Amino acid sequence: MNGFDFWQFIAGVAVFLYAMSLIEDSLKNIAGRSFKKFLQKQSQSKFKMMLASTAITALLQSSSVVILMVLSFVGAGLIPLKAALAAALGSNLGTTLSSWLIAMIGFKINFTVLSFPLLGISLLGLLFFKRNTNLAYITSFLLGFAFLFIGLEWLKTSVGNSLELYFPFFVNLHYLLFIPLGFILTGIVQSSSLTMALSLSALYNHLIPIENAAALVIGSELGTSLKFLLASKSGIVDKRRLAWGNFLLNIFTIVMAAAILRPFLEFISNNLWIRDSLTQLVVFQTGINLCSLLVFYPMLSVFAKFLERRIKEDTQLSITKYIAKDYPVLPGDAMDLAEKEIFHFLQLTLDLNKNILGLTNVQQNGIVENIKQLASGDQIHFEEQYLKLKFMHGEIQEYLSGIQHEHLHEAEILKLAKLIQIARLILKSIKNMKDIRHNLLEFEVSANDVIYLNYQQIKKWN
Repeated sequence: MNGFDFWQFIAGVAVFLYAMSLIEDSLKNIAGRSFKKFLQKQSQSKFKMMLASTAITALLQSSSVVILMVLSFVGAGLIPLKAALAAALGSNLGTTLSSWLIAMIGFKINFTVLSFPLLGISLLGLLFFKRNTNLAYITSFLLGFAFLFIGLEWLKTSVGNSLELYFPFFVNLHYLLFIPLGFILTGIVQSSSLTMALSLSALYNHLIPIENAAALVIGSELGTSLKFLLASKSGIVDKRRLAWGNFLLNIFTIVMAAAILRPFLEFISNNLWIRDSLTQLVVFQTGINLCSLLVFYPMLSVFAKFLERRIKEDTQLSITKYIAKDYPVLPGDAMDLAEKEIFHFLQLTLDLNKNILGLTNVQQNGIVENIKQLASGDQIHFEEQYLKLKFMHGEIQEYLSGIQHEHLHEAEILKLAKLIQIARLILKSIKNMKDIRHNLLEFEVSANDVIYLNYQQIKKWN
């Protein structure tokens, strides 16, 4: 064992993560909008939503991308919470396909022979297809697969010696302690696929028993949930409900899997007659997620109501309802969210403008009382609302500016420019109304018949 093995291990981890990122990004760019529209069409049926998210996760090789996509739908008010929870269940099952690919191809076949030709072809493709966006994304996808199996090969050949020399305590831990290890590892790298690859590599090198590897995989189920909790901080309350719902679903899966870990592994070995430890591990992961799905699916409506009762809307979180600066979405999704936020901005502005004109609750309070409140006693309240709307406009403009840095089609560029202009005009309207507030009380008691009658006409608009 020398330093080369350790650095080969680190390089294998880095290349594997980079490969997964390439595959995810290229598939999102090739068909991200199509996946989004497909998912959205299934949102009226929990069962269809679950199947759709399973299929898309299997294709994208990432449950994180699908959950973030569903979070954006929930944030935009496009799908109900129970359908989003069904998608979370499906994505947990769909992500096991990558485990099957890694175990059945990466460890059973010498894929390095194909990886290097694929690497050469895809790199040349990136050089020659720079101007053809779709071909560039396809070659990026192929490059990701080449790197995936190169990184996996480096992990296979280096993980055993590296762990024994640098982390000897790792080998002798009780199998249940591998659950928090899997959670911590996946929480750091944000890739359950890497955790599975490391588990398979350790099994392949006879470094740990199957119980320890299974516990490591169990912990990884929860690790990726952290990013969803962070991504749900801003926006409407249903995003937080979905993020916490996904977190609780994974907690349940971990507890259930830990309770039946050894009996289930014995069942796989003795009743399914699977003797290969690598296959046992991926069957275990698939079976656990399938059991979790079967247990929770019938209770999704009840679970959604539980989340709605426990997680209340916090009006102090943010004035923006649909957008969040730190929330990763596709450019098309971001445009849809911005459009909804601008409509929300318009509604709030219209409400305040009507309030300035005394057009709210006229029958209950009378126009004079409304104007007096706005012109005097409610001055502080108005200033607070005005400053909030100014801040909201700034948030919208900053969000739209962020979209400008993405790769947009011509139609999207034109739409973005129009949204920026609309937001600016809405803010201008509230500024103009602010400037005439002090005149309203004078109009109500004006001795000029023209002014007085015109103001009476304004009151009738309500």
